[in-house]
Amino acid sequence: MAGRIANAIELARRIIPIPSNLCLMCGLPLEMADHLLATCFISKGIWWQVQVWLKIPVVSQFDSAKELINLVEGWERRKVVQAIFMLTCWRLWKNKNDKVFKGLNVSCFKMVHV
Repeated sequence: MAGRIANAIELARRIIPIPSNLCLMCGLPLEMADHLLATCFISKGIWWQVQVWLKIPVVSQFDSAKELINLVEGWERRKVVQAIFMLTCWRLWKNKNDKVFKGLNVSCFKMVHV
């Protein structure tokens, strides 16, 4: 996913002016795709809720969204779970953009239950 998601680091690399490279969800430095989608503590909370909702073993240690999606290889409901995981990645990205462009601040609970 590196280089494909327009996050603060990628925008700076493309010489697009940005006010800060902080993650807008948690405030930690260096908003990169893997941070936004997987390692941000806000994202981890959302992933935990998704895994509990799917009634699958909760995995809390992962370094990238791809690693999380690959965890379900070989599972019976693999395609359904992967689709939900990809939708969760999109929702995280959309939530960040809603915060940037619309000034909206959606809670983790609402983000999962929308």
